[in-house]
Amino acid sequence: MDLPLTPAGHAARPGIPQAALTTNRWLHVAATYSGNAGLAGGQTVTYLDGQAADIHVGH
Repeated sequence: MDLPLTPAGHAARPGIPQAALTTNRWLHVAATYSGNAGLAGGQTVTYLDGQAADIHVGH
């Protein structure tokens, strides 16, 4: 899974803020996609340790 960050350290979409990604401990990351592949896109939810960390709607 690619979790891109913008130069300012904010998550690109979809993503998890860099501050939430701590070192020296296990992190559980998962993502779901629900919708279509058209221009309207669907919904992507990225989870960190079982909690929704980012929700993005659209393409």
